[in-house]
Amino acid sequence: AAVDGLIISTPNYTHLEVLRVAAKSGKHIFLEKPMATTVPDAYEILKISQDYPAVLQIGLQYRYKAMYVEAIHEAQERKSLGELKMVSILEHRFPFLDKVNQWNKFSKYSGGTLVEKCCHYFDLLNLFAQARPKKVFGTGSQAVAFTDFEYKGEKSDILDNAFVTVEYANGVRASFNLCMFAPVYYEEIILVGDEGRLKAYDEMPLYPSDQPKNYLEVSLGVDKPSRYSKPCYPEMISESGHSGATFYEHVNLIDNIEGKPTQTATVEEGFWAVVVGAAAEESVKTGQPVVINEMLERNGIPL
Repeated sequence: AAVDGLIISTPNYTHLEVLRVAAKSGKHIFLEKPMATTVPDAYEILKISQDYPAVLQIGLQYRYKAMYVEAIHEAQERKSLGELKMVSILEHRFPFLDKVNQWNKFSKYSGGTLVEKCCHYFDLLNLFAQARPKKVFGTGSQAVAFTDFEYKGEKSDILDNAFVTVEYANGVRASFNLCMFAPVYYEEIILVGDEGRLKAYDEMPLYPSDQPKNYLEVSLGVDKPSRYSKPCYPEMISESGHSGATFYEHVNLIDNIEGKPTQTATVEEGFWAVVVGAAAEESVKTGQPVVINEMLERNGIPL
């Protein structure tokens, strides 16, 4: 049978090298996140995509998690919250798992935690803000996870906690809170507009609890009815990975190939997720906020 498409799920630092070869095929391509470990590499992939004759999809599947699907619907389709002003996302979870040759324990191979892992959340912040990031500030450290880890004489240097704030060109402000040494998995988003507030979470508790694993509330004050729900997929789907998001990511890949409308991240959106992550990593290192236009200029990328 003929090959319809290619999936690139190699270690992050190999993505550009592999894509350069894969793109010569003209086949549909699914490229795992982050699309690259550096802003210049991500920009080269963006340039490749602009004239690419087939689908080139980026693996930012958190868009398909039920809580985010519903939050996007409330904020952007129903416009329940009015004009969005603030976005906050929190992820507390266990440390990184083992990968081939432990590449994900080293920033030079992964791009750093805020690129490798958190590009998912920066994609979501960008998506909700509906504007380009203007300034990024980050603070973080390697406090607990892999502090004594070495592999082939190299010492791990990845962040395991961070706070990141992002200012957008349209005035929206966003924050991200990361902990990667927590004993439970808990993910939360809060959106606040000039007419309402949304809060949603997804968790995997380690103990029996009557609290729902999935929850979303829309609070609209005294003038409109507020509501809450428990957004989730059927268990056989939700257990397939990332609360069902991985399943729908592949469904959307097929839909893209068949020319059906989808909500997948574009290559340009993948690029901006890397930009915010790389800016946050830089800010953590320097202790200074990073102005995005200045960072792009330093990397020779036209504004």
